[in-house]
Amino acid sequence: MNVYIKIYIYAIWVMKINKIKVINIAFWDWSGTIEKGLSM
Repeated sequence: MNVYIKIYIYAIWVMKINKIKVINIAFWDWSGTIEKGLSM
């Protein structure tokens, strides 16, 4: 659970700084993992 939370917080933190630039590509990979983590 901690891993999913860290990734989720990190994604939000990066999005605030980069304003969705490079993170947009990484978000597609993380989105599936985050959804699985939150569903659990």
